[in-house]
Amino acid sequence: MSESRIRELVAETMDKIPEIEGIVVSNLQGKVLFGHTLDAAIDQNEIARLSLRMAQDAASLSRTTDKGGLKEINISSEQGFLLILGDPKFVLTAITGSDSREQLGLIKMTLKKLLVKLK
Repeated sequence: MSESRIRELVAETMDKIPEIEGIVVSNLQGKVLFGHTLDAAIDQNEIARLSLRMAQDAASLSRTTDKGGLKEINISSEQGFLLILGDPKFVLTAITGSDSREQLGLIKMTLKKLLVKLK
């Protein structure tokens, strides 16, 4: 999929849900295919690298405990949330603010739809 198409899909998703402060889409080697964050100081390459490593470790843990394949990782932090979703081609990391708590279900569903569109 082209970078312009990924950019278009990410923009549509962020327009639908203003609580999303950023989305980084990377391949399974940790290369950023496209990223957009409201804070320019955020290192998208580091986000991709750490998200990939976390997804790999979480997938191993999931398999070790006989719970099947990894679907998502949800991180709750002091000032917001990080949602990591993966599939056989992409790792998608979304950044949200603390004001998104009530919207997390909708955000997760929308991100899953975005991941399907990226295929």
